[in-house]
Amino acid sequence: MPEQAAISWSGGKDSALALHRIKTSGKYNLVSLLSVVNTDSARVSIHCTRLELLRTQAKSLRLPIVQVSLRNGAPNEEYERTLGAQLRKLREKGVITVIYGDIYLEDVREYRERLHEKYGIACEFPNWGEDTSELSRALVTLGIKAVLCSVNLSTLSPDYVGRRYDASLIESLPKGVDPCGEKGEFHTFVYDSPDFFEPVHFQMGNRFERDGFAYVDLTPAPRV
Repeated sequence: MPEQAAISWSGGKDSALALHRIKTSGKYNLVSLLSVVNTDSARVSIHCTRLELLRTQAKSLRLPIVQVSLRNGAPNEEYERTLGAQLRKLREKGVITVIYGDIYLEDVREYRERLHEKYGIACEFPNWGEDTSELSRALVTLGIKAVLCSVNLSTLSPDYVGRRYDASLIESLPKGVDPCGEKGEFHTFVYDSPDFFEPVHFQMGNRFERDGFAYVDLTPAPRV
């Protein structure tokens, strides 16, 4: 019987690809999503997508959410303490591995591994070390459908916010911008994938800028 694992879930394309690869491999029994959420805004940290949409993704994946809840401006020590409490609970329930969608940021990987090791949990990185140009094409080919929910204004114009992550967008990215946004150039929200039992219905809300990023407020939409 496969060992139990949870997946770090931001709601974006890289975590969706990692989930797909783990499910396809049959190596683990995925039992939970692990998501970092800002309690003051009720949004996914960094990506800034609404908690309602995260819950809809989880429902479509038929997986529960283990939530790492942080307040605005929480120091890194609070993140480590709060994540650690959830990792301890997961370990007590038999989870031995957390899956991550990281691709090549070595310092991030090492940090995750050190933090998880304290709780007897390993980390696995199904996307690790792959060429991001090839990975971006694989995402599109697999049918992982996403929109850009935020962009770093130091690397992209605000016009990119809300665009579909597809071959046309990838081709249009300026030179030096990673096609998977691995250096933080942009973040995505996945609304459908081969692992969703049904698409997530959403609509574009207000656009706004904050702290050097442009965002679009994606809101739940009724089924057509």
